[in-house]
Amino acid sequence: AGAGVTMENPDIRNMIAQAGLPLENIELLGEVDDMDAFYKNIDILVLSSRTEGFPNVIVEAMNHGKPVVSSDVGDAAAIIGETGTVVPAGEPEALARGIAGMLNLSPAAYTSLSAAAADRVRAHFSLQECAIQYRAFLERRSTSHCCGTSGS
Repeated sequence: AGAGVTMENPDIRNMIAQAGLPLENIELLGEVDDMDAFYKNIDILVLSSRTEGFPNVIVEAMNHGKPVVSSDVGDAAAIIGETGTVVPAGEPEALARGIAGMLNLSPAAYTSLSAAAADRVRAHFSLQECAIQYRAFLERRSTSHCCGTSGS
């Protein structure tokens, strides 16, 4: 899913052909507007980025109870914790092993991991929790002299 992620994209068609992947097993969605439906229809989220800051897509997927396999970029590892798989960025073989590991989970293990992912996001990344952390940060900053003021 994403801008330009369609069969009309010659780069994507070439990658699929070079990898020898069967087209009947691939669904390219392009841009998606109904993210709730998107998350409900996936089993796992895979983020293969080379760089990221705070990948909201991971939080969104986990909030929907979807385990994540991600490259180790930005805050991905901190978001996922022990509720998914994080692999070195730029290592497609490691990413493939992470995906395979997730797909080979027993139904009970998958259910447990899904619940843990949702619980983690709700405990650490809910709007209320983010507001609490932001307020604490601002209070610490306002009591320090880190902003270059001398107080005179």
